Amino acid sequence: MIAGHIELEGALPTGSNLTPDLPKVSGVIKIEGTVYDDVRLEALSMSIFGGTNTKVASYTNGAWVNETSLPSGLVSFTAKDEDMSQKGHTVKYTAVIDTETLNASGYPVGKAQWITVGASDWKHNYVTSDTSVTGGSDAFTGGTSTSVTKAQTTSTTNTNCYQMDVVPYVTEIVTHLSSFYGTAHSVYARTAKGHYPCYEGEEIEFKGYNLGSGKAKVVIPGMAEDGTTLSASNKVTLTATSAGATGATSGVISVSVNGIPAMNNINSNNACGSYTSDKEGSSYTDDNYAHCYNRQPNGVNNNTLTDDLELDVWQFKNAAKPVNGGAERVTMKIRPTDGTPGFSYANSVLYFSMPGYNADTSDGDKKGANNKTINGQYASHIPFAENYGGFSHNSFTFDSNGFSYGAAMCTDTQNASSSAFFQFFSKETPMPFHWYNQNMNYANEANASRLDSSTMNVGTATSPNWQCNINRIQSISMDSSITGNLTYVYIAYYDAVAKQVRFRWGTVGANSDSIDGKKNNSESFETTRPDNAYGLNDAVDEKYTGYAQSGKSDGSCRPAAADSFVKYSNTNHDGIPIQVIAASGLSYSGTHNTIYNKMTHTAGQYVSLSILGKDTATPTACVFWYDGSKLMMAYNSSPTTSNSWTYKTVDTDGGLHVKSAVDSDGGIHLAYYTSNGGNLKYAYLSGVTAKPQIATVDANGAVGTKCTIDVAKDADGNQVPYITYQMIGGVYTYNAKIAYRTNFDPELKTLPNGADNKDMFTGDWEVSVIPTESSRLLNDDTINVGLWRDSNGMAKVFTSNTYWKSSDKWFTYTSSAYNSFGEVTEAAANGVTTYSNTMDVGNPSLIYGNNTANPIVGYGIESGAIEIAQKK
Repeated sequence: MIAGHIELEGALPTGSNLTPDLPKVSGVIKIEGTVYDDVRLEALSMSIFGGTNTKVASYTNGAWVNETSLPSGLVSFTAKDEDMSQKGHTVKYTAVIDTETLNASGYPVGKAQWITVGASDWKHNYVTSDTSVTGGSDAFTGGTSTSVTKAQTTSTTNTNCYQMDVVPYVTEIVTHLSSFYGTAHSVYARTAKGHYPCYEGEEIEFKGYNLGSGKAKVVIPGMAEDGTTLSASNKVTLTATSAGATGATSGVISVSVNGIPAMNNINSNNACGSYTSDKEGSSYTDDNYAHCYNRQPNGVNNNTLTDDLELDVWQFKNAAKPVNGGAERVTMKIRPTDGTPGFSYANSVLYFSMPGYNADTSDGDKKGANNKTINGQYASHIPFAENYGGFSHNSFTFDSNGFSYGAAMCTDTQNASSSAFFQFFSKETPMPFHWYNQNMNYANEANASRLDSSTMNVGTATSPNWQCNINRIQSISMDSSITGNLTYVYIAYYDAVAKQVRFRWGTVGANSDSIDGKKNNSESFETTRPDNAYGLNDAVDEKYTGYAQSGKSDGSCRPAAADSFVKYSNTNHDGIPIQVIAASGLSYSGTHNTIYNKMTHTAGQYVSLSILGKDTATPTACVFWYDGSKLMMAYNSSPTTSNSWTYKTVDTDGGLHVKSAVDSDGGIHLAYYTSNGGNLKYAYLSGVTAKPQIATVDANGAVGTKCTIDVAKDADGNQVPYITYQMIGGVYTYNAKIAYRTNFDPELKTLPNGADNKDMFTGDWEVSVIPTESSRLLNDDTINVGLWRDSNGMAKVFTSNTYWKSSDKWFTYTSSAYNSFGEVTEAAANGVTTYSNTMDVGNPSLIYGNNTANPIVGYGIESGAIEIAQKK
């Protein structure tokens, strides 16, 4: 098999330090030609790269016979008569040459190297590379010689000489992703745009031609400016960020040997030699890129790949390290005030964590009853609650002041009519978290409200029909908006017992630094009024719990000033402070209350919420959900005063795992999965009344579940959607991917697809596997993406020191003092013992980005930790 590469002289770019107008060859090449004599030829010879002219074949008994010893570099030689007649003797030959045998100063490369073919006729007259001989005594022996000047063979002039540059050439960079698809490494080891994703600290290998052994140099951004010499096996380690050094970063790389560059990033990607078939047309497509010899179509998911060399270097680190279990159902968002990522998750076995402040109760109040202002330390995640049975579905949001609001479903239960609650949390923990106990969800806590329970009576007061689902509240989605001095918090979710998509809202705080959120300073203990409260048991018992309904573990109430969620949504049906957007109806046996009947629009378990007009006087709530067959949208321009929703269908093909984002220009961006083909899809609406534009982003394999989306404006003013999602690769293995749009050509008539109807990448979206070292992701974990934006919606550089981990902080408690929130190293962050001494909980941390504007990706991994990734 001939394995090599040739750059034809007619398609070479100018400006390199190589010889102009000469072909560039690498590896094993094949040269074909003809030799003619007016009577009869006797022998043929060759000189390879300036070597001795050596006879390679003789004409014996009417046939060409090769010599037993061929010159160095000549792998094989064949000669065949093309014509033997009264017109003369014409021979066609084929020479296979291994260019790696060139050994100038120990390197298998060199400029302006000659290959010549000699011929001797029946009278022993012969010609070699630089002489013409007459009267020889034998083939290539004796005679009278005359010097001749070597002349290059051209398309119009044939000579016995061919000059070329012998150059290095890289056919592949091998990374740990190469093994993900054994027969076509580039399926996962290269992005849709052809980059090689890898992680800092990874050892990568260069494969190709004329690289030598320990001879090639590679210039990688962030590493040695004059290049790093590859090992004897042509490998190099991508240096990691360290104090005072950025280490390897993303970008175009170059390879050279003996100062002669590899052609990969110099050549023309669309060069195709003599291929000019009118039948195929003049423009290249996914089907005929194979004719371009500097492209590397894999025939599986990408036929637009070229031989260009560019690395995407990613950084990875732990953002949370739970103990006695793992982080599950992870949500990550970027804090708008400082660009730090925040995380909510079911923490280990008993806890719920989210971003917020640690309570400083140095006044001696261990229960936080007197805590009306924030005075603690902020963390990217900190335990906010502990309870029997732990927590499951959860989410959170930030307001534009950087304060956090979260919600989580506690999974404990006692019986059909007595169980744990869906709980809301605000800004700061109720007390130092090492004092937590397992009754906090039952007794409620400061800065929290119980919104619903895992049990509900779907019957009537006279014919009860209690139903229980410890995961009743699912697909929780939250957003916020500030009007005046009030923060409005909005929640949408799927109620798995009522079979409804529900929407709620509330206000938090008369001032941005207030925790209590009260309209007045009343300290009264009110337990039953519906005002400023959320419904607990729906309409059946019409019992409510508000910020005033909270108690210590001994059952007594704390002052109401410690609670936060203060206003319920527009009432629905019999005074239920919940807006129902869609309902599928109930199928339980027994009596059903009519308020749970099926509505025009059916519900589904995938829900997303976004607010248009954020921080204005008239925000619009937009709720998206999958109804079992299509992606639906409902919007309300007065969500706090009206339950009037306008409905529209976004896509009739897909909608599972839907997530939404709103850009700074008011555009709506959706990412979702379709089981019809197992694809990731994207929809864009310029406003709530606009017609959706839909694109398929990724279609190779099972891709698109567990997705999230964020959007930021680039330097050209384009709103760029970034989508992260899960890829199922192999048996029970799950990997993260990222996709973002790259083609914003104003001449486009429609939204470009990232993958065509043959599941091939188009190049209009960049799509990449995130090259984590982690063996696989948790099956039930979302792949989160977040960007930091300025006030104009532009992507903003994440603040950090040069060293990737240098700004991170890990917290613990070092004594029993009220405010002993101290720092430890990440290595020492092995858990904190709670007051009830039931089970340790993971250390809180404050995490930073890497000084780029690239999105941060966060997800739970098999070890139980939360890992974040960011491209350098």
